[in-house]
Amino acid sequence: MSTRLRRLDVRSPTGPWTERLLAAVEGCPNVAARVLTTRLGCEKDWLKLQVRKLKNLGLTISHHPGYTLSLRGHAVLDHVREAEPDHRRSNPRAGAPDRRPC
Repeated sequence: MSTRLRRLDVRSPTGPWTERLLAAVEGCPNVAARVLTTRLGCEKDWLKLQVRKLKNLGLTISHHPGYTLSLRGHAVLDHVREAEPDHRRSNPRAGAPDRRPC
């Protein structure tokens, strides 16, 4: 699964986004897309498209309003976080999720 996420990140013209978006959904469950766009600094249409990609992989669940991570989404996010500790030590802001409250 982490290979698929890396592939999505590499293909994106805006750079890596999968871990950041998964972490935002984890930190702000059931929060409307417009609130997440403010938090992430992105467009609503872009956010919804990316969440749909993660949903197709079984990582997110759509609600009214907002999204949550599936059990698989939690497991994948934990795995991604554990897989890249060296990268984060050398650059603490690289891929770090935004910790602001929703």
